[in-house]
This record gives sequence, C-alpha cells and structure tokens, in this order.
Amino acid sequence: MVITAHFIDSDWNLHKRVINFISITSHKGEAMGRVIEDCLKEWEIKKLFTITVDNASANDHLVNYLKRRFCSNILSDYVHMRCVTQIINLVVTESMKESIASIDRVRAAVKFIRASPARIQKFKDCVEIERIQSNSLLCLDVCTRWNSTYMMLEAAQKLELAFGRFEELEPQITSEVAVEGGMPKQEDWNNVRRLVTFLRCFYELILKVSDTSHVTSNNFFHDLSLLYYVLQEIKCEDDPQMSLMAGRMIEKCDKYWGGKSNKLNILIFVGVVFDPRYKLRYLILAMKEMYEEEIAIEVAEMVKSTILKIFNEYKNELSMQNQSMDPTQCKSSSLAIRDEEQSAENRARARFRRLHSEVGGGENVSVLDKYLAEGNENTKDGENFNVLIWWKIHSYRFPILSAIARDLLAIPISTVASKSAFSTGGRVLDSFRSSLTPQIVEALICVEDWLGGSPMLSHPCYKIWQSRRHLNEK
Repeated sequence: MVITAHFIDSDWNLHKRVINFISITSHKGEAMGRVIEDCLKEWEIKKLFTITVDNASANDHLVNYLKRRFCSNILSDYVHMRCVTQIINLVVTESMKESIASIDRVRAAVKFIRASPARIQKFKDCVEIERIQSNSLLCLDVCTRWNSTYMMLEAAQKLELAFGRFEELEPQITSEVAVEGGMPKQEDWNNVRRLVTFLRCFYELILKVSDTSHVTSNNFFHDLSLLYYVLQEIKCEDDPQMSLMAGRMIEKCDKYWGGKSNKLNILIFVGVVFDPRYKLRYLILAMKEMYEEEIAIEVAEMVKSTILKIFNEYKNELSMQNQSMDPTQCKSSSLAIRDEEQSAENRARARFRRLHSEVGGGENVSVLDKYLAEGNENTKDGENFNVLIWWKIHSYRFPILSAIARDLLAIPISTVASKSAFSTGGRVLDSFRSSLTPQIVEALICVEDWLGGSPMLSHPCYKIWQSRRHLNEK
C-alpha cells in the first residue's frame, strides 16, 4: 500500500511526498486503516483534511475507521474523497459497450500488422501510397485500460485508407482476423470516429485531474460542468445509439456527482469558491446549467452552509491559538500598540475601529462576506493565473480564509500520484533484487520520490526521518 501526503507549505508551494510504501497482510478496511494510523503517528501527523481513495467498499470502512481515530482533528463530513479518475473510468466503460464489435475488429487488425517488422514496413508503404499526411503510428491497446484503447483508435482512424490497401497486399489478414468478425468495415470506422471524438474530452480530463504539480481541486468543477453539458447535448441528438449511451453516462455521473448523491463530496464545489476568478456567484450559475433548478438551489445552499461551517471551525481554532500565546509576547505587543497610539489622533482612530467592529459584528465575522462581495479576478489571462500566488499575496487580508484555502487547494482528487509509485516499485523490486527487505524497498521508494521533488531538507518531516535514520544506524 502507498500513502502519499499532499500539502501546501508556508511559502505557498504545493508538495506531494510518498511517506509510506508498505506490504500489508489484509485488504480489509479496518486493517488498512490501522496501517495508515501507524504511519501518521510515526510521521507525527495529527490532523487530516481529506483522504483520497479508490471507490471500493473496503475503503469506506477504512475512512470510517480513521474518522473514529481522528474524530477531533478532522472535518468528518468531508474527509472521504473518491478518486475522480476511477469514476471517470467507470463512466467511460458504459460508453464503450455499444462499440465493442468495432473496437475488436480494429484491435485484431492492428495486432496482425504489429506481429512482425515486415508487416509494419508494408503498412508504412501503404500509408505512403495513400499519401496520408499523419505522423501517427499504430499502437496496440491494453483492453482493460480505456485510455490506451482511445489512443489506439485515434491513431488507427487516421490511417483508415491504409488498412484497405494493406488488405489487398496481404490477403492473409482476412482469415487471421475472421475470429473477431473480419476486417473493419465502413460502419466500424464511422463508429470509431464517433467514439474517438466522444472520448477525447474524457482523455483530456484524465490528464488534468492526474496532475500532481498543480492544484486541481479548484478546477475540476469546470470540467465536470462541461462534461454534463456535452452529455446532455448528445442525449438530445437524433442518433439513438449515442443518445442511449449519453443517458447511461449521465446516470453514472449522477451516482457520484449528482446533487442528491450520498457519495458526493461537497468540497469539489467549495474549491471553486476559493478560486478568486469564480467564487460563489459563478458556481451557482454553473450548477443551474448542470442540474435542474430545484436541485441546483439545494446544492448551492449546501455549499454556503459548508463554507460557513468550515470558516467557523478555522476561526475558533485560530482564536484558541491566539489565546495560548506566550503572555510576555502579548504584553510586549500591547505595549508597542500603546506606544504607537500616544497621539490623540491614533487614540481616536482606535476608538472608531472598536465601535465599527461592535456595530458590524466583528471583522472576523464579515471577512467571508467581504471576500465573496469583492469583484472576481480578471480571467483574460486565466491560463497564467496562479491561485496559490494570489492567496500568498492576500493572506494578510484574509488570514482565516487563506488557512482554509491552503488545506482546500492541496486536496488531490485522484490517486494517480500513489498508483505511480507502484510502477517505481516494480523497477526497484525486480527479479535481481527480490531479496530486498520491505524496509529497504520503502526507503528506496520514499527517498527517490523526495529527492525528485522540490527541496525539502528544512522540512520537519525530513528532520524526523533523518534523526530516525541516524538512530537506526547506531
């Protein structure tokens, strides 16, 4: 099992660190929960914001176990974040059921051509004869991974004419692919082109949400709303096959992201509010395009109440931290303020500030409304906008909101970062290193991940790891 920590440091830089790569004896939820609990205690991590896991029933038990163990240090209503990439995979699988026969024919033809270098060269000659202006090369997919199937179909449909020419030069292919229904026909190529156009938006979405070098929790809603719009448009088309496919996909999306779904994590919507380019007004308008108006209003109220609840939680925590400050520091601070306010003008200003605070309900109470009421940031240069830099600059104006944003924007909405560690693990623990102990494998994986990231040598976690390494050496 891989445990990856995502966080934003005090300088507003996003980090991803593998903190555990461990062999487990049971895949039951509570057993995995105890492994995570031990890992967090070892790293002295006392607070959790969200836990991103695959959509499996065992992970539901895992999250419930951690809720009980960290009940005082988490916002338990929002801690469970289901992996977006896996849900998209489930949705896309629904769309490919109607075109399985066409996909199988194309796959069989590609497999035959790629079986030998001579056939590959002959196919390249066919591409030249047909004067096809494309740099795409035939690639064979992994049938259990739809994104690889998409790349196979995208490359193949550009070379459609070359397949016909190759069949004339290599008649043997007809008998070889007969088991799969023969060579792709014109109807198959029409299905493939339609499917490629349809899957392209999902493929691009997967690439976006899998990014670990940039924040993703504030951007996913835009792609989700676009996805709903595209599916609703296709559902209304005259093509009965595509309409049926889109309808099934909308039902699948509603199961996880629908307004009344019990699997929806509302933080997916809250993240948009903490992007100064959009905020709450944009979110409400976009939701009305996604859902029915009644459901959109209900979800909007959920978002508002969630923001207020989180704001109050952070406000209380901040006030408790201020009360626990060193009394000598408070005394010196108050003396400095009195020195600055010796003049009558400063004393008058301080008095009016106190009166304004009492009448207006306090600065901390109204700061959320102040942020939401301000105009949105200019989006003309949206591609170059860095939301972390914006919060870094404005953190002195919104100290509570910036603390929320730091946790909220660090949320990973997919488990790709953790899954990629298994690829590294396969290279580390190959057939020539099969005698490595689990502890050595974990050390190699974690060190490679940490050294490959940004400098973290001054981070407390690194110092803890370094001190334990010295103890182990002794």
